[in-house]
Amino acid sequence: MSIQLRPVPSRNTLSLLDPIDGMSFRHNELRKLSSTKRWTLEKIETSNPWLTVKFTDSRNNVNRLEVFNRNYTKFQCTCGQFVSDESNFCMHAAAFDNLCKNRTKFSDYRNPAFVNFTRDIDNALLCLPEKLNGYRNTHFNFYNAYKQHTRSFSNSALPVVNSVTVLANERRELRANENADSIIANPSDEGLLNGVNLFNYQKNIFAKMVTAKRAICSMVMGAGKTLTTIACYAWIRKHRNPNARLLVICPKSLRIQWANEIKRVTNLDSTQVMRKEDLTLDTPVFVATYQWYAKNHAAFLEQNFEVLVADEIQYVKNSESKTWKALSKIKTEYFFGLSGTVIENRLDDLYSIMQIVSPGTLGPKWRFSDRFQNLVNITRTRIVYNGVKNIEDLQDRLRNHVFSYTALALPTITYHTINTSLNTTESDMHNEFMEKAKRIIARSMNGSPSPSDKLIIQGLLLKARQSCNAEELITKEESNTPSSKIEAFLDLVQKVCVERNEKLVVFSEWTEMLNLCKRFLPRGIGYVSYTGAQSAEKRASNLARFQNDPNCKIFFSSDAGGVGLDGLQLVSHNIVHLELPWNPSRLDQRTGRVWRTRQTKPVNCYYLVSNGGIEQHIQEILTTKRDIRNATLNALV
Repeated sequence: MSIQLRPVPSRNTLSLLDPIDGMSFRHNELRKLSSTKRWTLEKIETSNPWLTVKFTDSRNNVNRLEVFNRNYTKFQCTCGQFVSDESNFCMHAAAFDNLCKNRTKFSDYRNPAFVNFTRDIDNALLCLPEKLNGYRNTHFNFYNAYKQHTRSFSNSALPVVNSVTVLANERRELRANENADSIIANPSDEGLLNGVNLFNYQKNIFAKMVTAKRAICSMVMGAGKTLTTIACYAWIRKHRNPNARLLVICPKSLRIQWANEIKRVTNLDSTQVMRKEDLTLDTPVFVATYQWYAKNHAAFLEQNFEVLVADEIQYVKNSESKTWKALSKIKTEYFFGLSGTVIENRLDDLYSIMQIVSPGTLGPKWRFSDRFQNLVNITRTRIVYNGVKNIEDLQDRLRNHVFSYTALALPTITYHTINTSLNTTESDMHNEFMEKAKRIIARSMNGSPSPSDKLIIQGLLLKARQSCNAEELITKEESNTPSSKIEAFLDLVQKVCVERNEKLVVFSEWTEMLNLCKRFLPRGIGYVSYTGAQSAEKRASNLARFQNDPNCKIFFSSDAGGVGLDGLQLVSHNIVHLELPWNPSRLDQRTGRVWRTRQTKPVNCYYLVSNGGIEQHIQEILTTKRDIRNATLNALV
């Protein structure tokens, strides 16, 4: 017999009367979360002396909860949360606990099937012996399987009793053994790359990466993450496995660049993976985009790759995304994640990425949040953390897995904020969007906004930001008069491109804004565009024209050119951001296109910010987010 449990508001209250009591805090948190899930429960008849209940969620994921004593205080679950969570608890255990203690909370309690199901559960609990001899022994069989599948847990796995001490010790022992296997004495980069010598800081990080095997390279933009990582692959082919295959997963705009760089310094051919059949070709290196990998990850799992490189790994900072889940399934001995901005918004970004690169290093999520982030707010359905604390302890945990470098000898950079004003129409639009967003946010102050409300809020805030640029972005009606922000941009063009005869790099989140700026440009000002809608060949051609044509003064780019693009610094030292994104890393990545190695002139970075609008609030948020990233990573050199 099975029964559906529908989520209703939890009766349990979440309390932090004693913040030191982390286990109680965690149990209460999981009870909260369990009340929002929908499961089908089924009692499984087995020959075992314990009670087995099968949980099936809305996506047909199946897990088994096994209860060992009459007062259901000893149980185990096959879900990954139970194994990785040191609190000896999971949402399935919480839901079963709620079922037994608060049956009337479920909306099915008048249903005869529900009554029969709970009576069946009662009888099964009463039949449990006081002591079950030997059930702990099954833990070790499960753990052997767990070691081989650190990210996924089979529904048919043997039962596990999660003794916190035993499991933690075994996990530490497992990591210690892996580290012992990976220690290589003084790995050298001599003779690995054709005609290229690494800088000293690159040599240092190269040695740490091949020793760690699974690591994040977080050097600043332009410091040579790509070259350093290729050296790691060349070392693996030379000293470990001459036939080692490399899979590079990167943004679309970097596919060709990776293939060209690998060919230049190693003379190895690459395959651009566009079809599943491409994975069977006889080349040592394969390059795929994140989007293509996420859609076709099953085809990659059938192949054997010794080395995986995830460039701009901040693309998978969301552990709920399909890309994160797909990337977490692939098994390789060496895994190198590259990003100059591994923490984009909050410390959770780092945790999600580390769970792919080196699972378990930072412990369970609840303990990580409690130990390293500040508790901001607790609502009926959410626990909100932000900021960073215990920074030295966090850096100690990251020191053998995250390698950073920030001391590049670059020219000086000067940041210029140019404030613009909104006209009456733009101001009215902006205020209307903001008021609507505030009303929806206020409506959900005691809990998390619904998915539909979140989408509406995001849309309203986006419109408020667009209204700070130009009303035409909202109305879609062509105007003959430029907005105040476009006028400020045209003044920059006059000063930089006309009076100083210098080139200008221009970034905007919206191609429509770039098109508006092009429309109002004075005659005779040559320009090119670089957007995701263009083919890789067209983007490469436009970049070459900007570099080589003295009459091409402006490089208009969307965020397609914000990561990994190299060569702009050779011809320009001026960059303008037409608006402020929410993410400081996006700004820094864009600026890093001109403020990087081989730049010979002082860099001017211009921010166009509207007065009295949402962009001034965004400025404050960007400062806070940058502080979190710098405090965490700058010491990991």
